[in-house]
Amino acid sequence: MVERFSVPQESAGARLLEIHNEFAETMEYAVQSILLSTMDYKSVWWRIFNAFNATEWSNALLLVQLLFSLPASNGKLERVFFTLNVIKVKKRSRLKDLNRDLTVNIDHGHSNRNLLQQVKLKLLYY
Repeated sequence: MVERFSVPQESAGARLLEIHNEFAETMEYAVQSILLSTMDYKSVWWRIFNAFNATEWSNALLLVQLLFSLPASNGKLERVFFTLNVIKVKKRSRLKDLNRDLTVNIDHGHSNRNLLQQVKLKLLYY
């Protein structure tokens, strides 16, 4: 894992040579201090990230944060691209970028306040 994600870790300031040792120390802490069999993984990692000595494992925890940021599935992303393709068919190709962005935001339940303000301003001028 360390080698595979070396570029984002190095750009975030991680020291790659220390990750293996820090991760071993993190797991040792978890086994000794946390009742792993009685907690879900989110609670375990919350306790590790908030442990009194978590700063000693900063490089390993940076890798863990990176791994937790990866999507477990690409289903959501595929739905977004599907919606973009539906919106961008020949009938709708005359939509301006702002209208297309608004349609995607509405379809997916996201409210982008800045975008909505731009739409309000645009409606006032047209």
